[in-house]
Parts: sequence; C-alpha cells; structure tokens
Amino acid sequence: METPKRYYEHDGCRGCISLGNLRDGDKWYDLYYCPQNGIPTVIARFGNSPEQYMSGMNSATMNPLKVAKARAEARGFETKPFWR
Repeated sequence: METPKRYYEHDGCRGCISLGNLRDGDKWYDLYYCPQNGIPTVIARFGNSPEQYMSGMNSATMNPLKVAKARAEARGFETKPFWR
C-alpha cells in the first residue's frame, strides 16, 4: 500500500495511523486514527503548529472528522466513544 502524502508535521503519538488526506474547500487536512490505549479518536491536522488540529469521536459529525471516522470504520478500527 502506498504511503499517503502528508501535508503537515504530525506531533502525535507513535500509535497514530494515517488515514490519508482530505481537501475540504480551500483547506487540506491530514487524517489520523489513534487508538489511545483503548480510548480511540480521530484527528484532522490542518497546519504544522501544535494547535492546528481538531480531534474527537463525538466531534466526528462534520467534515473533516466525519470523513476520518468513516475511513477508520472502513478499515475495521474501533470508533465508539469509550463512555458508551
């Protein structure tokens, strides 16, 4: 499988798995799945600065997190928030 192009530096944990990227309007996002020791989340990075990202399974109702969650589910990753 070809490694997806990353537009931004990812400063996350070593467990993060790239889900490719997404163009939404005029912005590019790098998408990731992170298992976080049994508390899974999805991440959408939109810049190189540490604060330039969004994350959260409960926030995954709108692009780009919605796309990241759908890609994670398609790959068989757990995507249910831990408190459910």
